Amino acid sequence: ADSDAAVLQTTGTATAPTELSLAGLSQFEVLRNASGVNALSGTANFQQVDVVSGRLIGRAGSALTGNVAVSNGATFGSAGTVNGNVGVASGGTLSPGASPGIMTVNGNVALASGSTTVFEFVPVGQSDQLLVNGAVSIASGTTVNLTGSLTPGASRDLIITTGGISGTFTNVNRDPGILGALRYTPTTLQLLGTFALPGGITPQTAASINYVNSVLIAGQASPALLAAVPSLLTGGGTNVAAFGQLHPEAYATATQIGVQHGLTLAKATRGGLAMLPRVEAGPFTFAQGMGDWRRFKGDAARGTSAAKSESKGVIGGIGAGAGGGAVAAFVGYLDSEQRIARLGAETEADGMVAGVTANFATAGFDLSILAAYDWSKARTERSVLGASMRSDEYKLRSTILDVAVGYNLPFGADWALRPQIGATYIETNRGATRETGSAAFALDVDRRKSEATFIDASLALRGGQAAGSALHPWAQVGV
Repeated sequence: ADSDAAVLQTTGTATAPTELSLAGLSQFEVLRNASGVNALSGTANFQQVDVVSGRLIGRAGSALTGNVAVSNGATFGSAGTVNGNVGVASGGTLSPGASPGIMTVNGNVALASGSTTVFEFVPVGQSDQLLVNGAVSIASGTTVNLTGSLTPGASRDLIITTGGISGTFTNVNRDPGILGALRYTPTTLQLLGTFALPGGITPQTAASINYVNSVLIAGQASPALLAAVPSLLTGGGTNVAAFGQLHPEAYATATQIGVQHGLTLAKATRGGLAMLPRVEAGPFTFAQGMGDWRRFKGDAARGTSAAKSESKGVIGGIGAGAGGGAVAAFVGYLDSEQRIARLGAETEADGMVAGVTANFATAGFDLSILAAYDWSKARTERSVLGASMRSDEYKLRSTILDVAVGYNLPFGADWALRPQIGATYIETNRGATRETGSAAFALDVDRRKSEATFIDASLALRGGQAAGSALHPWAQVGV
C-alpha cells in the first residue's frame, strides 16, 4: 500500500546529495527514490526498493535489505551491502562503489538491454568493484562506462561472482586515461591496463608494445614483468625509448653475419690463389687471408638501426689443376663482430668454414664455381633499461653457392681487362636461444631461416697474366 512506502523527493544534487539515515525509514515496506540525489547511511529492511528517478546512493558501511529495481533514467549504486536481487531496466544505470568503492550484493544482478553500468578507477587505491554472492546476467545491448585513469599493466577486478557471469557488454566507453581490455572469466570481469600506442613510432617498437599488451590481456605476464611496469612509463605515458630496446632486432641483424661470411668467401675464391692459372698439370696447395668491413645504414621508416660489422679469417686447401682450370677443396676459420650502437648490442660469431671451388677457362672465357658451408656459432649481448642481457650460444649456419662468368681481354703483354657477372646465394639458419640478465625483459628467441641472392657485375684489371709470373696484381670495380 502507498502508506507503507517511503518516497524520497528531494533537491539533492550530485555535488550536494541529500544525506538520510536508514534508521528513520525502517517502519516502511517499500523505499522509493522519486527525485533528487539521495545518500543513505545505516541499516534498514524493505520488501522492495524502487529507484524510479534521480539517484540513490548507499554510503560505505550501509546495509540495505530488499530487492532493488532501477528504472529508466534512474541511477543506483552503493559502497555498502545490498541483501537482495538488483535489476536494472533499459535506460537505468548501475554505479557500483558510489565513486569509488566496493558494492556487495547478496543476491543476483540482472542488467537489461539498454542499461548502463559505470565503474570509476583511480591509479592507486580502491577502484569501483561489484562483489556478487550470486549470479550476474548481462544482456545484449548493454553499455559499460569506464571513467578515471588506470595505470598500464595494472589489473582491476570489476565484477566478482560466486554464481558466474553470463553475457558480455555490447558497448564499452572509456575515458582517455583508461587504456585496457576487458577480460571475462566464468566468474569474474577484469580490466587489464595496457600501454598506449603513440604515433610516429617504429614498427619494431609498436610490435613490442603490442606484444606486452597481449601478454597482459592474456594474463600471462610474469611477476617480474608486472613489477617492471613503472620502468615502461614516463610521465604517465608509454616510455617509447624503453620499448624500443625490448624487441629482438639485434638477433635479426646478427643473421647478416652469415650473409657477410658468404660474400667474403665468394669474393675470396673468385679471385684467390686457388683460381690462378696453372702452368703445369698437377696438385697444389694454397692459403689465403680474408678481411671484410661493412656499415649497414639505418632506415627510420622501417625502424632498423645502423650497424657496423667486421670479419676476418683464413682459408687453406689443396687442389689439382692444369692450364685450363682447377678444382680445390678448402677449410678455414672466420671471426666476426657486429655492433648496433643505438641498441647497445654486440654480437660475436666465429666458426669453421669448408667448401669446394673450381674454375675453368677456354677461349678467353672463364667460369668459377663455389659451394661452401659455414659452421659459425654466435653470442649476443645487449643493454635493456640498464640491465645487461647475454644470450646462450646459438648456431649461425650458412650454405653458400656462387657462380661467376668472365672474359679476359688482353691489355698489353702481361695485363688483361676482365668483365664479369656473378650470382651468389646464401641461406643462413639462426638457431634458437635464450637470454639471461633480467627476469622481466630477457627474450626467448626463435630460430629463423633467411635466404639472400645477390647479382653483381664488375670490371677488373689483372696483371701477371704471362706464364710463370710471380706477381698477380689486380684492381676491380663493380656493382
